[in-house]
Amino acid sequence: MQAIGMGRSTHFGRLLKQYRSEQLLTQEELADRAGISPRSIRAAEQGESRPQKGTAQRLATALGLEQEALTEFLAAAFPT
Repeated sequence: MQAIGMGRSTHFGRLLKQYRSEQLLTQEELADRAGISPRSIRAAEQGESRPQKGTAQRLATALGLEQEALTEFLAAAFPT
């Protein structure tokens, strides 16, 4: 995960937490499913970091996001 300033990562963090909560997953459970550390999940949800491309893809897969949600999730992870 990349450490960055608040702005851009805040929207991604809110989406990550929303999708995780909708599936009733803890940060630890999602981290286990995605093969990343719980600390990375916490940092992303708090807007402290944004994932690298591979990590975002693993998170999306672990969350089972469908096309519309996947598009929004990846756009938030990599704003232009």
